[in-house]
Amino acid sequence: MRFVDRTRIAPPASLTHPDGAGLRELERARDHYATPNAAAFSFKAYKSSDVIDALATLFHRKCAYCESSYAAIHPVDVEHYRPKGAVFDDKDHPGYWWLAAEWTNLLPSCIDCNRRRYQDLYRIEAEGGDVTNLRHLAGKQDMFPIAGKRRAGCVADALPDEDALLIDPCQRDPADHLTWATGDPAVPGPALAVPKQVEGGDDRYAHASIDVYGLNRSGLVDARTDILRRLACDLEGLERMVRCATYMPPEALAAELPGIVATAERLAQYGTGPHPYSACTGQFIKSRLKHLLVSLETLKQQCGRAGPVEENDQ
Repeated sequence: MRFVDRTRIAPPASLTHPDGAGLRELERARDHYATPNAAAFSFKAYKSSDVIDALATLFHRKCAYCESSYAAIHPVDVEHYRPKGAVFDDKDHPGYWWLAAEWTNLLPSCIDCNRRRYQDLYRIEAEGGDVTNLRHLAGKQDMFPIAGKRRAGCVADALPDEDALLIDPCQRDPADHLTWATGDPAVPGPALAVPKQVEGGDDRYAHASIDVYGLNRSGLVDARTDILRRLACDLEGLERMVRCATYMPPEALAAELPGIVATAERLAQYGTGPHPYSACTGQFIKSRLKHLLVSLETLKQQCGRAGPVEENDQ
């Protein structure tokens, strides 16, 4: 999970145009919920093609929560951050129906992050730090835990007062709350999402998000770990190239350096937005590249080349 600036693209017209499907549906929903104890309303506007396209562009066709690429394997779930039709731990709440077609409440999600079911999850034991595997319910669906004293129940209620515990990557930077345990830098794994420590305890936003979204389900952890292990091999090769370059005569160094710099820049790109699991891989790459970038800069100065390797963070 990584921060995504929603203002990068314009909201879909179907949700914002005065005569669009979203606002017309909202009026019908208002009339529907004006009746006490009304049954759930059937919402459809959020599934409009321009909404799906906008979310795909904004999130590079990745799940907003786990950063898995969904385009090649299954249709995306257009997910409601605040659930539209019910709230799991409040049977009397009708759901945040007035946000069903609100652009800022919509996120692209893979099936496993969105649909609640039993899944195999990795967990780090508090004592000893051992990694275990257990079968547990995970997936967001209509889960929406809050830390505030009162849950918003109508349009007039202030949403920030809820102090929502789940991280919305467009509203709260995940990097401020969770980090990644990747094991041995040479042979990484398992690559686990872990809460940052705050005043001696786990960050509560990270803890809830990891648990509800299932960010440590076994298949997801294995996919992240596989990428890190391939990157570890590439980084080891880059380290050998840099070591060899330090002993080259000036003419040979000038010939080899552009290829070495290009390799470093290519590896750094794995930590940028378009790539799967970029938050995890980006942290791993930066930690491994830190000393190499210093060595590369020294080599570039020897060749009279200015400018550091760019660590892009799109």
